[in-house]
Amino acid sequence: MSHNKITVANQNPDSTGNISIDVSNMSDVNISSPVDNQLLQYSASAGEWQNQTVSVGSGLLVIGQGESDAYSNSGASSMSGAIYLYDSSPVNTLGATITKYLATDWITSITLPAGNYFAQITYRVEFSSSGYFNFGLVDSATFATDYTTKAYIGEDRTTIDNAASTAIGYFELASSTTVVLHNNNSSGVAAVASQGNTPSEYSTLLIRSV
Repeated sequence: MSHNKITVANQNPDSTGNISIDVSNMSDVNISSPVDNQLLQYSASAGEWQNQTVSVGSGLLVIGQGESDAYSNSGASSMSGAIYLYDSSPVNTLGATITKYLATDWITSITLPAGNYFAQITYRVEFSSSGYFNFGLVDSATFATDYTTKAYIGEDRTTIDNAASTAIGYFELASSTTVVLHNNNSSGVAAVASQGNTPSEYSTLLIRSV
């Protein structure tokens, strides 16, 4: 029949000359049991396009969404050393382990799997007088390995050369590593009991895999 002389992707036209095809008819496409939110991804080893599941937001850790809780509930005994973040439902598609203080939502440390990461941190505290407060992401064992820059906040932060108010950094972890937020330099910072909700409402941590 004349209408069967031309084919597209091995599909014959119907009696009116129309050809019905879909992406699975293509010779270099192999689709198996497709489900919602899958994409086509090319496999060089197979020499074809295959349907693959893509995790939206994969590789992301977000802590701090403006919730209110007094810092005195965090278990901190001072404003120096390890400092804490608050989040009742952090976003965690990194496979990280989040450790909280007792039954609270104050996050004391984070264990990251091996990988490459970018981190960005903001932190806010109350001051009893003019001064400054620094913070950054470090290892939990010795506080000696910096994974981000040290950021400074406070009225006197300008006395620190080139001080930024947001801590950022790229780092590579060869194995699972526990990290914490840390302060090692401050002046004029109010005591834990006087911090109120400021650290919980205005402090954030974002880590993404890269």
